[in-house]
Amino acid sequence: MKETHLIKQKFKSAIRRGTGEAYLLLQRYPGIDFSGEIIKACVKNFSYDGQCEGSRGEYLFELIGLSGKKDKIKKAVLKALLKPQKDTWTLTQLFSLAKMFARQDDAEARKTIYDAFVHNPIWRSDWPAPQTL
Repeated sequence: MKETHLIKQKFKSAIRRGTGEAYLLLQRYPGIDFSGEIIKACVKNFSYDGQCEGSRGEYLFELIGLSGKKDKIKKAVLKALLKPQKDTWTLTQLFSLAKMFARQDDAEARKTIYDAFVHNPIWRSDWPAPQTL
């Protein structure tokens, strides 16, 4: 039990730093549920400087695929996309993740993107959303 806690702590640190260690931990310990930390990293951009680093969408999407909890994480991402965000970099990341789900023929993700930008525009979506559409 203590070992699982330490592994989760390592994962938390790695995903917040955006390193490959998170990917390796997911591969090495498929029986551990890391979905909580993946969700936190998806709905808040933890990059040190979002302008320099950009979105971690692709990185996170790979982790989502390995997690075995794709539906749970997708639900949290799409829910967060419909809420106003104070941080434009987080909003950019959320749109990026939603776009990746939509590219896999996910109708719910596609609808959420349009709801967040076209039908019910959320504040600051005018900048990252057009790249998604």
